[in-house]
Amino acid sequence: MGPLGAAEDSYHAEAIAVWRAISWAASMGIQSVVVEGDCLLLIDELCSSSASATSTGYLVDKIKAGTVSFLLCSFSFVKQSGNELAHGLAKQYTGPSFTSTCFPLVSCLRQLLTLSVWKF
Repeated sequence: MGPLGAAEDSYHAEAIAVWRAISWAASMGIQSVVVEGDCLLLIDELCSSSASATSTGYLVDKIKAGTVSFLLCSFSFVKQSGNELAHGLAKQYTGPSFTSTCFPLVSCLRQLLTLSVWKF
């Protein structure tokens, strides 16, 4: 399955989410990105200079290549208990209608990110 297709497992789902997030940030012209995730294996692979040994290695490589457009891009592990907002959003905005259902959220985030307060 391609990098933006249906996720095969939670590792793959998190990798897809990271790829989409950095792609979106790059398209918005954001220059500094901190990616936090609760999949330690993925975060370790993204921080490593070695090639990925997982079946989703192509996506890890694609994420790493996508980070060159940022002045700063870092990856940090966060325990699931410290990542409740992301899990709440993931539970609310899943399924086939994800794009249409999450449009109001994306629109709101876009407005917040374009405020001068957030410019670095």
